[in-house]
Amino acid sequence: SEKVQEHVKQYHSLQAYVDAFFRYPKPELQRRIDDFIKRIQSFAPFVLSEETKLAKFAGTDTRAFQADPEQEARFVHISRELVRLRDEMRKLKLEVSRLNMVLHDSRARAEFRLTQSLLDSAEIVFSTLNSTGGKEFANLSRGFDYCIIDEAAQSTEPSVLIPLQHSVKACVLVGDPQQLPATVFLSGPASRLYERSLFQRLQHAGHPVHMLNMQYRMRPEISTFPSRLFLQFSPY
Repeated sequence: SEKVQEHVKQYHSLQAYVDAFFRYPKPELQRRIDDFIKRIQSFAPFVLSEETKLAKFAGTDTRAFQADPEQEARFVHISRELVRLRDEMRKLKLEVSRLNMVLHDSRARAEFRLTQSLLDSAEIVFSTLNSTGGKEFANLSRGFDYCIIDEAAQSTEPSVLIPLQHSVKACVLVGDPQQLPATVFLSGPASRLYERSLFQRLQHAGHPVHMLNMQYRMRPEISTFPSRLFLQFSPY
């Protein structure tokens, strides 16, 4: 519904995250920067301490750990704590960098740099296919491990190719080729199969397709007939 879409846009969109950085007056921004810097400095001794502890294990053979499970447990604990501390410091430094953008750059430049920073550090990015071709994605400093495209059988082939330009290592197409194809305003020979999806092209070329044959959203009385008629399987 429109209310749900507005809620998502207000609290979970990229623009909402960018706008949140501008809600503080400049004196408050500087205070927050100083506070984060103090927290970073407070982490430094703990990181050094854990690094010193970890250094004692340098050159330890794995067989020594097998002979002494407690020593192995200490090693694992110190390693995890060091990773946690470094990650906290990294996040704090990133926040300081973003706050400095807001404090010292113009609004337009700060918004652009914040957008790039947020996208570069995000583990998961939700987007429409066309939006991945926008300026927000143009200057990413890294690619994506996976691109998962939902309703891929209802997307034209060129639109599916847009996100793949971002150094995607693997692409997963999820869709139902028995549903209506993408809506295009060409028909007959003039369309040159423009309405065909990449999902269908790969399927017709013999690429392996994994059928999800378990139905969770409908009662058996409703889903069994169309599943057997169009997909040739029973969902239960």
